[in-house]
Amino acid sequence: MKAFEGFEDMEPWFGLEQEFTPFNLDTKTPLGWPEGGMPNRPQGPYYCSVGPENNCGRAITDAMYKACLYAGIAISGTNGEVMPGQQKY
Repeated sequence: MKAFEGFEDMEPWFGLEQEFTPFNLDTKTPLGWPEGGMPNRPQGPYYCSVGPENNCGRAITDAMYKACLYAGIAISGTNGEVMPGQQKY
């Protein structure tokens, strides 16, 4: 492949990203949202889930991360996304 010419001594890496949104047990309300409504703050504070008040589902994400490592799946990290409750690997 032309893009790799001159770099034959290097090994290419490829990455994938998977975003997901956990839901409450009612199966309608995203985790961290008020039941039947929307968060009363703009999305900005939730971006990358900085601070515990902005991160919904961190324990779930951390458990999934550890499970991937235990299963031998190479994973490099996780972070929260823009919407409250939305996470990604």
